[in-house]
Amino acid sequence: MYRWIENVIDKEYEIEKVIKRKKDYTIMLMTNKNNGKRVIVRKYVGDCVAYKALTMIKHRNLPIVYEAISNGEKSIVIEEYIEGITVGEILQTGHYIEKGVERVINQLVDVLDVLHSNNIVHRDVKPENIMVNNKGIVKLIDFNISRICNSTNEKDTRILGTNGFAAPEQYGIAESDPRTDIYALGILINIMLTGEHPAKKMCDGKWKSIVNKCTRINPDERFQSVKNILK
Repeated sequence: MYRWIENVIDKEYEIEKVIKRKKDYTIMLMTNKNNGKRVIVRKYVGDCVAYKALTMIKHRNLPIVYEAISNGEKSIVIEEYIEGITVGEILQTGHYIEKGVERVINQLVDVLDVLHSNNIVHRDVKPENIMVNNKGIVKLIDFNISRICNSTNEKDTRILGTNGFAAPEQYGIAESDPRTDIYALGILINIMLTGEHPAKKMCDGKWKSIVNKCTRINPDERFQSVKNILK
């Protein structure tokens, strides 16, 4: 099946743009030669269990995942192309106002709640992985290091995540779970408001207590459900 998908991509699609290329993964914008439809194709080392789960989940704040295939070592994912801009790109021009933060976080809370209900932990919530399309709808992208939560594991078997956003447990201390995404969400909120990590500059107002609770070192002291963040 993996080889078949590779052949289909080679024959029916052409590369429009290489979005990112590193040693262990490549992300490309590709166009179907027959109908002109644009898709994102991800090729990377590792499994695609989370992406396979996403083929069964439809949500307005998720890209549609058309195919997710692995040969045991490498994976290929074909997903919806989203016309828009990342929160990271928006932050290059300045900070968010509080209403803007609330619009984005409300949508992220909604989609993370659905993911967590399906035992999917994103593990890399950060500005570059949050798209805002041309209609203002937030899309959470890039599930390369996401995992299916397994309560039988005492700690993560692989140390993955983005420095500054990764929760302490992602460094092999304990197992990632939904509270790992809650930690990253707290960092995200602070950066959207101040442009800085909370360790350097803490936001104020109603968001300060939210960020503080999201980013506790001990997961048991954080919000235990993403739904509780904005209550």
